[in-house]
Amino acid sequence: AGIALLDGPDGRDTNPAIASLGDGLVVAWVTEHLGPKLYAQRLTGEGAAMSDPVLVSEHADEWVGPVLLPGPGGPFAAWVTEDGGQRGLFHAILGGDLLPLGDPVHLPWILSGLEQIAAIGHRGRNIMAWPSDLHSLEGLYWAEVPPAETPIHMLAEKGNEVDLFGWETGFAAVWRAGDAGASVSRGVAYLQTFDQDGHPLSAAQAAGQHTPTLYSPRVAFLGGQILVTWIEQDDHSAHAPRRLMAAQFHENGRRLG
Repeated sequence: AGIALLDGPDGRDTNPAIASLGDGLVVAWVTEHLGPKLYAQRLTGEGAAMSDPVLVSEHADEWVGPVLLPGPGGPFAAWVTEDGGQRGLFHAILGGDLLPLGDPVHLPWILSGLEQIAAIGHRGRNIMAWPSDLHSLEGLYWAEVPPAETPIHMLAEKGNEVDLFGWETGFAAVWRAGDAGASVSRGVAYLQTFDQDGHPLSAAQAAGQHTPTLYSPRVAFLGGQILVTWIEQDDHSAHAPRRLMAAQFHENGRRLG
């Protein structure tokens, strides 16, 4: 059986994230009881609570995230909120008591339509990626946080379900996008690879393609090769068969096989 960390009266606890922390774990989540709030809590390696939930942030009308990454100065937390019409990406280092060390830093990037953020720790840096669907700015972006450099545009097309994975000499991003003129739920899984400094090693390319439905693209690095997986479904009905698909790539983005 699972361990209840915060038992809200209406059960509206969402968006869990977890990261390692020394010999234990830290978990964060959003609860919507009496207004959205972001909580964090320490756990043992076995998942038992080591402290009461800590309120990290509560001044927001809407949440995306959080994401959590381990760090030498404490857990790195990031989230997207809309507070009084001000929408943006916030991040903070959490101290030993899991409270932010100073005010969360606001990065005023335009994040309209964003439903997800992804993050990895790579060679001492925090790399984040997210989709945006704001007309001329729609597409996939990534940035190193901090410093708050200008986000790098990966693909000028609507996308979602972005995933990141890093290895010693580089990192890769995958995401789902729709065919031209089609719903985003239709089928292309894109892959783009980068070197350890964030320079592209390949143009964004289709790792998998299927109509009408392709979803849940994921990326990993195994045995010196990039593995991209996704799920295909032939129609939108609840009983339609689903297939787990995979493709392998060289770290420079070249497809293998």
